Amino acid sequence: MRKRLGSRSALKPWAAGVAVSLLLPLGPALVASGAHSGGTEVSYAVGSAHRRTLVVAPDGRRGAAGTPRHPLATVREAVRRLPGGGVVEMRGGRYSQRIRLHRVRGITIRPYRHEHVVLDGSALTPRGTSAMVDVASSTHVVVERLGITGYATKRLGVVPIGIYVHGASSHITVRGNHVHAMGNYNPTLGSFDINAHGIAVYGDRPHHAITDLTIT
Repeated sequence: MRKRLGSRSALKPWAAGVAVSLLLPLGPALVASGAHSGGTEVSYAVGSAHRRTLVVAPDGRRGAAGTPRHPLATVREAVRRLPGGGVVEMRGGRYSQRIRLHRVRGITIRPYRHEHVVLDGSALTPRGTSAMVDVASSTHVVVERLGITGYATKRLGVVPIGIYVHGASSHITVRGNHVHAMGNYNPTLGSFDINAHGIAVYGDRPHHAITDLTIT
């Protein structure tokens, strides 16, 4: 069985006792929002605090100011600079990097203005169950308008995922993303160890359900 990602992708639990939530909007997400000002500081409300915007670009530099003229190189560095939450805007182009949002609050990841952003996993090696965008045990997170492609394997038991939400997460919005041309291309017929997901949501914390999730 060759598993490629089409318009739908089935979920398969890989451990006993794992609760699987459907890949459907489960209710309104109470996400924070603010006026988009094209890369300058914006008002991004989680509680009453104001949140900064940092800009990342494929030709950005480590340690840069994080402005449109002096962008950072990675989303990872931008998120680390926003411990209280904020917006990470990505300039157009291709990025060979994963986005890891673990135990964060009030983070939005989106393109800069209307530029076209592609997370390209073709140079990355999936191991175990891994994703290009991994959201775990986080709250008030928005991931929107990203292209995700190329994250693929031929190895049995390896599960590439475009966007993966798990852990004790709440108020998560996944909106307007385009996940395509990735998957598990192992040619073994009839194997249950061939799997991949475009967008996967796993309630893997038995005492902490995922709540207020919207996928559009």
